[in-house]
Amino acid sequence: MADQLDRAGVVLVSISYDSLEVLREFAASHHITFRMLGDVGSRNLERLGLVDHEIAAHQAEFGIALTDRHLGVAYPSVFLLDPDGLVTQKRIQRNYRLRETGATLVEAALGRRELGVERSASTPTSGPPVQIDVGLDHPYYRPFQINRMHFDVRIAPGFHIYTEPIPPGYQSFSIDLEPAEWAVSAPQLPSDTKVLRLEGLSDEFVVFQTGFAATVPFAVLMRSGSGDADVTATVRYQACNDSECFPPVVKKFSVHLPEETLN
Repeated sequence: MADQLDRAGVVLVSISYDSLEVLREFAASHHITFRMLGDVGSRNLERLGLVDHEIAAHQAEFGIALTDRHLGVAYPSVFLLDPDGLVTQKRIQRNYRLRETGATLVEAALGRRELGVERSASTPTSGPPVQIDVGLDHPYYRPFQINRMHFDVRIAPGFHIYTEPIPPGYQSFSIDLEPAEWAVSAPQLPSDTKVLRLEGLSDEFVVFQTGFAATVPFAVLMRSGSGDADVTATVRYQACNDSECFPPVVKKFSVHLPEETLN
């Protein structure tokens, strides 16, 4: 993996707002050999605009009292560089608790999937003309670590399903997560849509005509030791062909995730 990262031009940097001695001890205990940056006082983080100045609100949200040691905490951030040292991606989380896995960062750097997506124990599928299978990056959760739910959507030839923007009275494809607060971002949908104009109608319809993949990043926002967790995604869509539309469909996909403790 390290060789792949070198060829991709990725620089791994750990920024610490704590003492340099703590940073050295951490590197030694985890056998880290690459160069790390100790940022005592968070001066470089401040220059990069990464210091969480909303830390008091975040601590209140987490039910944790604010102390001096929380001041200067950064938003978890990753910068991907090309071989010329130019930043090609900035991946910044909304609070310090959320973390991407190493595998998803390698995937982002190399432009290909490094994770073998684990299928959930039960993958309910809808009938023709649309079929949906669901898988996860990991069949377990670690508190506040970002997992992803993947939806493999297959559309029968001659059919399409709607997406936004859509005229009133039709159902666009959507995914809603439960609990909603566990969603890290909006569902990630492909951009390869088509615009349909149907004879006799003045409206334009944006549609998916072929199969596609959708992804919902989420994190289980429970403290370590909370035990198993359940997450449910509700998928809505409406399938049509050139002559008829099926009624809107609502499908729920629930997964049960055992907790895996961090080493």
